[in-house]
Amino acid sequence: MEAAREYARAGVVPGGTHANGKFLADWVTFADDIPKDEQLLLCDAQTSGGLLAAVPAEDAERVIGELRSAGTLAADVVGRVTAVGDGKIRVARGR
Repeated sequence: MEAAREYARAGVVPGGTHANGKFLADWVTFADDIPKDEQLLLCDAQTSGGLLAAVPAEDAERVIGELRSAGTLAADVVGRVTAVGDGKIRVARGR
């Protein structure tokens, strides 16, 4: 992951990554402490993307455990719905 960060900091990312970021600009905002290189990594065009699932907070740890038991390479909570909003995604640090 550190090598990917180094490349992103140097501006070495696929053109599709920039296209993804541009496409998402109307729906996704980033907190001021999320630097451009990290924003680019979140829009990376080189992967097919992960599976994002919304589950009730009280079920999250059980679902993560089941995914890991089934051999899923990466499973974790990556965000929370904190309030009814305008349908946009806000990316911020914290847990």
